[in-house]
Amino acid sequence: MGALLSKLGNLLKEEYKLHRNLREEITFLKSELESMEAALLKVSEAPIDQPPDRQVKIWARDVRDLSYDIEDSVDEFMVCIDSRTPNNSCSFGGFVYRSMDLLNRAKFRHKIGTDIKGIKSRIKEVNDRHDRVNEFVGIDEKSDELVRMLMGTGESSIRKRKRDVSEESKQKLKIVSIVGVGGLGKTTLANVVYERLKTQFYCFAFVPVSLTPNMEKIFKNMLHQFDKKKYRNINEVTWDEAQLIAELREFLRNKRYLIVIDDIWDISAWEKIKCSFVDSENGSGIITTTRNVDVAKEVGGVYQLKPLCHVDSRKLFNLRIFGAEDKCPPQLAELSERILKKCSGVPLAIITIASMLASKIENENAHEDDFKQLSISNLSHVRSLIFFKGFNSFPAYSSFPLLRVLNLSGCKKVDNNHCKDICLYLFHLRYLNLSRTSVTEIPREIENLQSLQVLCINGIEIEDLPSTFVRLGQILYLNVYLKTRIPDGFGSLKYLQELKGRILIGSLTNVHDLGKLTELRRLHIEFQGWETSWKEPLHRCLSNLVSLEDLTIAGCFGSLDSACDDSSPRPQQLCSIGMWNSTIHAVPNWMVSLSTLSNLTIKLDTLKERDLQILGSIPSLSRLYLGVEKPTVDRDERLIISYRFKCLSLFEYWSDTMEIEFAQGAMQNLRTLKLFIDVHKTHDHVDFGLENLSALEHAYLYLNNCPEEMHEVVEAGIRRQIHMNPNSPTLDLSM
Repeated sequence: MGALLSKLGNLLKEEYKLHRNLREEITFLKSELESMEAALLKVSEAPIDQPPDRQVKIWARDVRDLSYDIEDSVDEFMVCIDSRTPNNSCSFGGFVYRSMDLLNRAKFRHKIGTDIKGIKSRIKEVNDRHDRVNEFVGIDEKSDELVRMLMGTGESSIRKRKRDVSEESKQKLKIVSIVGVGGLGKTTLANVVYERLKTQFYCFAFVPVSLTPNMEKIFKNMLHQFDKKKYRNINEVTWDEAQLIAELREFLRNKRYLIVIDDIWDISAWEKIKCSFVDSENGSGIITTTRNVDVAKEVGGVYQLKPLCHVDSRKLFNLRIFGAEDKCPPQLAELSERILKKCSGVPLAIITIASMLASKIENENAHEDDFKQLSISNLSHVRSLIFFKGFNSFPAYSSFPLLRVLNLSGCKKVDNNHCKDICLYLFHLRYLNLSRTSVTEIPREIENLQSLQVLCINGIEIEDLPSTFVRLGQILYLNVYLKTRIPDGFGSLKYLQELKGRILIGSLTNVHDLGKLTELRRLHIEFQGWETSWKEPLHRCLSNLVSLEDLTIAGCFGSLDSACDDSSPRPQQLCSIGMWNSTIHAVPNWMVSLSTLSNLTIKLDTLKERDLQILGSIPSLSRLYLGVEKPTVDRDERLIISYRFKCLSLFEYWSDTMEIEFAQGAMQNLRTLKLFIDVHKTHDHVDFGLENLSALEHAYLYLNNCPEEMHEVVEAGIRRQIHMNPNSPTLDLSM
C-alpha cells in the first residue's frame, strides 16, 4: 500500500500534465487509501491471541485486491507516458510523430480518468463493507442489557458518574457472566460491550483462557494490556503465579478497571484468576464467558445468552450468502427456511452454512466458457507467473505488461530468445528466476528491467553478465552458478544485499567495487588470478561491509591472516565464514571478537596451540570445519584439545595426519564429530580421546591409506573409545 501511495503522489506531479478534475480525483483516491492503510495497519497489529474475525479478513483482502488493480492502472499509464521517446526533428515526419504522440497521450489520460471513476465506485463499496463489519445482527438489545447489568444504568449515566468521583467511589465491583452453548456469539457480545465501555475506565484488558489455561501467560497478558510501556518486557520476567497475582493486585489497587475473561471452562481456572482482582469500590467491571453453567453460577451475575430469533436468523443468513438482509431469490426461499430451522438460531451454524452455500452457488453458476474467457481477458492484469518443470508451452510475454514475478526455474524450453523477450516486454518485473533453464547468456536489454530486485541464474553456466547489468539500481539479490564474472562498475548497485553462488573477482577494480556495497549481507566470491597487491584493498573492502552476515571467499591465498586487524572496524554481524581453496597461516585474532559467528570453515597451513586457543574462544561457534594442509615439523606428540568450545555442536576435521586428541571436559556440547585422516601418516596410535566427548551422539571416521593388516587393530581401538563414551554414540567407520 505504501508503494501505491507513493506512485499516486508521483502521478500528481506536473510532468504528467493531468486535467484539474482528474488531479482532484487522484487526490481523493490517495486520501481514501491512506485511511484504508491506517485501518489495515490496525488489523495487522492485532494480538496473536485475538486475531481479527473472518469478516475483517475478507475486507482486508478486498482492500489488497483493490490496491493491486489501482497500481496496475497507474503503472500502465506511467509506462505508456514514460516510454514515449521525444522526437525533436524539424522534418515533416517529426511533426507527424509529435502529433500522433499528443493524441496517444490524450487517449492514455482519458483511459486513466475512466479507470479512476470505476475505482472510486469500488472504494465506496469496500468502505460500505467495512462499515458493515461492526454491524452485528440482533446484538443491540443484548449489549444494552449487559451494560445495565454491569453498570447499573445506561451509558449516559455512566458518563455523568465519571464526572462525579464521590458517587463513583461508592460502587462495588460488578461481575457479569455470559453463558451459552458454543457458536451463540458469547465472545462477540462481550467484545461489543468491551469496546463500547472501555474508554470509561482507567485500564482495561481482554484475556482469553481456553480449555488448558497457562495461568502465567494469562496474568502476563493482563499486565501488558493494562500498561504496555511499564510491562513491555513482562514475557521475559520469570515470576511464578503468586508473584504475578501480587503484581496485578498492586497495579489495580485504587484503579477503576474493566476486564473480559473469555472462554472459562472450569471453576478451578476462575478460582485462580479472581485472586488477582481488587475491589476498591470505584465502579470496576468484569465480564466472563463460558459454556459451563456451573462456572457461570460460581462467577455470578449470570446472563443466559439465547439463540437468535427467526427474523434475525434470516437477516444474518441472507446478509452472508446474498450480501443483503432481504435479497433471497424466490426460488431459494423455501430451502433457506428449512436450513434456518436446522440451525436453531445459532449464529456460527448460520454463518458456516451460508458461506458454504455461497461458494457452491458461485461455482454452479460458472460455465466452462466463462472460465476460458476469464483466463484470456485477465492476462494483462496477472502479477505473478510460476511455470513448473516440464512445462513446454509459453504464452507471449507481451501479454503480461504488469507482471511482477516470473519463475521459470527448471523449464528447459526457456532459452536465450525467451530471456530477450522478457527483457523487452516485462518492464515492471521485480523477481526473475531462470535457474536450470537453457539460457546461456543474459542480454544487454536486461537494463530495461529497472524495477528488478531478484535475479536467480544458478544452475546455468553464464560466464559473464553484460556491462548494462550495473544499471539495475533496484537489484537486491543475485544468485549465480559456480563462476560468473560481474562487470566493472557494480559498486553502483548500492542496494545489493546478497551475492550468492560464486562471483568471480578478477581485477583490482572489482575489489574496490565490492567495498562500495555497504548493504551486503551475503557475499560468495572467488578470486581469479589473485595478486598480493590486492591484499590491503581487500582488507579495506571487508572493513566497509559492516552489514555482512555470511562470507564465503575462495582463491585468496594467505590474504585473510591479518584482514580486519584489531585496530580496524570489521563486520560485527558475521554469522558464517567460509574460506575455500584458500590456505592461511594462522587463525586471525579478530575472530574472537565476532560474537555472532556460529559457522566457520577454515584451512590452515599447519595447526598450532594458539590456533586452537582462538577457535575455542569464539563465543557462539557451533559448527567448525577445520582443514590442515601439512603436519608441523618435528612435532612428536598430538595437540591436546582441552578447551570447552562451549557452543560447538559439530566438528569436522580433515588432514593427512591426526594431530589432535580430546582431553576430558573438551567440547562439552559436541554432538557430531567427523574425522577425515590418513592413518599411514598418523602418529603411531589411534587413541583420539573419543571417550572424553561427553555429549557425543554421532561419530563419522573416514580413515585413508590404512594397511589391510592394520584394519582389525585400528577398528578395535576406535570401537573401544566409543564403547567407553558415557553417551553411547553411534559410529560410522570407513577404511
